[in-house]
Amino acid sequence: MAETTTVRVERDFRSSQTQVFDAWLDLKSAAQWLFATPDGRLMTAAIDPKEGGRFLFVERREGGDAEHYGRYLKIERPVTLIFEFSTREDLADATPVTVEVGDRGEGARVTLSHGEVPAEFAERTQAGWTSILDRLAEALGEG
Repeated sequence: MAETTTVRVERDFRSSQTQVFDAWLDLKSAAQWLFATPDGRLMTAAIDPKEGGRFLFVERREGGDAEHYGRYLKIERPVTLIFEFSTREDLADATPVTVEVGDRGEGARVTLSHGEVPAEFAERTQAGWTSILDRLAEALGEG
């Protein structure tokens, strides 16, 4: 069995805790930034924002379509969002992602932890989530 690790990424936002949290579950917002890449084109975006609900984002990229599936495990607005993340519809290879949104008084801090990441993909996973949080900041008008 391959060695796994937990990848953690943090970012501060000027937007409020509630605005940052809600952006994860609002389809119109998330379609702008979640799993988006600079050269990709969003083909499909769907969110069922409830515990047990699923999401799907498909982005057309140069090498083919990138599919991102998930199921929400815990939604505790505006503090904690936990979901399973997978590149397979059946979620057979799903790994846990925890998004904690803290109130900084003059904004929010996101601490994202992605568990069970194969060690050889840790750097790439960290870079991916860092980019996603950067795009979230842009979508919130902070970019």
